[in-house]
Amino acid sequence: MILSIAFRNIFRQKRRSIITVLILVSGYLVMCWAMSMAEGSYNHIIDKFTQNFTGHIQIHKDGYLDSPSLYKSFDKKKFTKNWFDKKRAVKSYSFRLISSALLYHQERSVPAKVVGVEVEGEIKTTSLDKRVKRGKYWLPEHSSMKQILIGDGVAKSLKADLGDKVVLISGAYDGSIANDIFTVRGILPSDDETSRFVIYMPLPVAQNFYYMEDQVHQVSVHLSSFHQSEKVKRDMLENFSDKTFSFSTWKEVKKEFYMAMEADKKGNQVTFFIISFLVMFSVLNSLFMSVMERTREYGLMRALGASGSNIVFLIIWENLILYLVALFFSLLLGTLSNLWLVYYGISLSVPIDVAGMNFQSLFGEISFFTMGVPAILILVSVSLALVFPILKALSVEPQEAMRSY
Repeated sequence: MILSIAFRNIFRQKRRSIITVLILVSGYLVMCWAMSMAEGSYNHIIDKFTQNFTGHIQIHKDGYLDSPSLYKSFDKKKFTKNWFDKKRAVKSYSFRLISSALLYHQERSVPAKVVGVEVEGEIKTTSLDKRVKRGKYWLPEHSSMKQILIGDGVAKSLKADLGDKVVLISGAYDGSIANDIFTVRGILPSDDETSRFVIYMPLPVAQNFYYMEDQVHQVSVHLSSFHQSEKVKRDMLENFSDKTFSFSTWKEVKKEFYMAMEADKKGNQVTFFIISFLVMFSVLNSLFMSVMERTREYGLMRALGASGSNIVFLIIWENLILYLVALFFSLLLGTLSNLWLVYYGISLSVPIDVAGMNFQSLFGEISFFTMGVPAILILVSVSLALVFPILKALSVEPQEAMRSY
């Protein structure tokens, strides 16, 4: 009985019903787009950052991250291919030797970070080969050649170009002076701030230069998704007996970057709250006007013997039906629009710089958070907005309402 009356009231007040549905759909779409763009952009930035620089998990000698040292190294044979293959989430891994050196070229000098990388392993783990602005990445047969990739900051400071000879001087692992001549094979872009004063060389060449044989400082591990970092890290800790090693996720390796992203997310939560409040206020206005227009109707129902609970359930059923109708159109439009944002994104007229990386487009994401949470927030908003109209309807006195006829 109550349900049939609710349907009748919805179709009788078509204009009011359509306005309410449009308000709910609009509120959902605004929140859905905002969450989709926020989550999609965050995930895209994190994915690119971990792919370009840190990897998802890094393995070092204990204490290396807090106090890096040439002598905090380990034998790469400690970690075998078979050990990594047992971890299904691990897509690739690469060993690195990390140190520093002074570079000389034509009476100019500049200090730089030196990173020795596995020529083939690095391609699978990071996108170093794709970041070469000028010149070329090494071929597999170049693993023993004294050719380096330099950041644009190094190139400008030394006024060095492709094919130029550069002298490197540093302290070797055995305490002697390491020095040698290298040829510039490639130059990394200047918009990548973390690579401006970094040089890369094949791992065997770096090991020979520093007299470190099979020693390395880091294993960079790339997973199927950065969301799996914590889980895989725990699994690695449980299955590795040597406690002199530390396993760190990208969040621990780059704490400042992670904290900045989290702070930005909290700022967006305020935005989502404001949107929810505006939707709730709009729905409240629509519902309150509906109750005011039907004061005589509620009074007549009370006079005919309808209880307060009947009035409450009538209002709830009416708005639940409107919510379900709005939810159907919201999910349909939200899915279609989010698919467009996921695959095509929004192009920016001016690229934004995040952590030294340029982004020319922002992309969305489809997930329970971006599609389901707005629906829940809208439902909560509608529920809260119903409280005042219900109290108003319950306060209607049959005698006063009937006098208005």
